Amino acid sequence: MRSRSGAIAGPLVGGALVARDYSPQAFFLVCAAPLLGCMALAALSPRVKKANAA
Repeated sequence: MRSRSGAIAGPLVGGALVARDYSPQAFFLVCAAPLLGCMALAALSPRVKKANAA
């Protein structure tokens, strides 16, 4: 269910940022925040730690 909401919200948020004439640097900075959060959650996941230990 989360992937569906992200697939819907992502283009809406991206469109809103483009409509507000954000600079390309600000646009990518805003887009990088969720990516960094996902990377942090993946690093904290026990399943990922087991795969890296082997």
